[in-house]
Amino acid sequence: MAVDLQAAQPRHPHAEMLASNSAAAKGQTHGASESGTQKTRQNERERYVSASTLNVRSAGSSGGKVLRKLKQGERVQAYETRNGWVRISPDNATPEWVVGSSLR
Repeated sequence: MAVDLQAAQPRHPHAEMLASNSAAAKGQTHGASESGTQKTRQNERERYVSASTLNVRSAGSSGGKVLRKLKQGERVQAYETRNGWVRISPDNATPEWVVGSSLR
């Protein structure tokens, strides 16, 4: 005779809600992918310009075209860091990079 062990164990009345909240706290959601925008959001970090002025460039190198300038104390979102350069634009926007050593 087979015994259903799950049915025999007492279950917490809010077990499904607790499991759902636990997954959400870990950044896991039903149907969410691990790539693209969601992954980027998890890696966002608020940073501030520490230099008196900071060039925003079209590429993560000193050869990138200067698009605009930021002033000391301005807040930016860091989405990616690569070879000392920080991308401050979301994935779906025109790429904007600044040198990471000028951020705090």
